[in-house]
Amino acid sequence: MKKILSILAITIAALAAFSIVSCEKNNDGPGNGEGDNSIVGTWQFRGDEYHYFDATFKKDGSYEWMWIGASGRLKDTGSYSVSGNVITMTPKKFYEEDYNTKELVERPLSDQQWEGPRKVTVVSSGDGIAYWRWSGDFLIDNSDHFRGNEGEPLLVFKEGADFKFKSSDLIGTWENKYENGVVDRYIFTNDGFSYYSVWPQEEAECGLSVRKDTGTWSLKGNVLTLNEKMSYNSFKFIQYNRETQKNEYIYVDVDPVTFETDNWFSYDSEYDRTIYIYIENGKLYLPEVTLTKKK
Repeated sequence: MKKILSILAITIAALAAFSIVSCEKNNDGPGNGEGDNSIVGTWQFRGDEYHYFDATFKKDGSYEWMWIGASGRLKDTGSYSVSGNVITMTPKKFYEEDYNTKELVERPLSDQQWEGPRKVTVVSSGDGIAYWRWSGDFLIDNSDHFRGNEGEPLLVFKEGADFKFKSSDLIGTWENKYENGVVDRYIFTNDGFSYYSVWPQEEAECGLSVRKDTGTWSLKGNVLTLNEKMSYNSFKFIQYNRETQKNEYIYVDVDPVTFETDNWFSYDSEYDRTIYIYIENGKLYLPEVTLTKKK
């Protein structure tokens, strides 16, 4: 749970904060008149540092879908139409990043054994954000398959949206508790941040294992940058027991309320990461989890 946020379902309560998209057709633009004002623009999915895309919809009814990840850039372009809350994309061209030149080179659609269409269902939307499900994609065929996502829609952000929240709104403690006992907690101060990842651990005296990351942070628009400096564990690996075929650890006792201990196993951890966020009504929306501000 260090470099990628915990992969757990987005709550139904989070969806209730947004309204279903109306998706009225726009016939004012050039081309086939299939553009839609409610989705025109670039939408950004930022699941993790290995899987993300920019989806751009234009008023003339054309689209561009750019996957960006560890294997380079993959792009398809074509036309789209809107029916209700479903966006249907029909691909016409496909591009792949050349390993040597890093330029996008057009390839036959057959190279991906994919002819579309890709369909996006807009489950709900708000001011600059939306929850999407998609199917028929060439890279990740179905959003349900995205790193174990269990049928819940995924959060996307509209590029350039006028987000009303600011850095001071982030100050405080944000938390989400899951039914299985796992806890995600962020504490933001003017001087830095602490992120706690907590899960049940029967072998530990307090019944919990805790991982904590600390460092500094900055916010520009809806892009949160975390500059991680140190990491801490409430446990330490000792050895692999061949008889029991299990790893053995030392566990220290932690406070079940603060998740702190005086006996951390610590180490330097220089790492920077960015997270696309949204704040509204005491909720901190991240791509994979929604946290509530503690009073």
